[in-house]
Amino acid sequence: MICSVIEDLIVIHGLRLTHNEALEKDISACAIVADAMVRLRMRPQSYSMIKYIWFNRDKPD
Repeated sequence: MICSVIEDLIVIHGLRLTHNEALEKDISACAIVADAMVRLRMRPQSYSMIKYIWFNRDKPD
């Protein structure tokens, strides 16, 4: 589900997948998903873990 939401944010809303982590307020699909997970009190909640899930997802053949 996390990867589907990230993909929708990229495709539908034109967001970048990740952002410059040195910029605290920068916006990206992974950052938005991490923020939503915090608000929903679901895990994982960190930007780095959401990014890890995306990069380690099962990719279709």
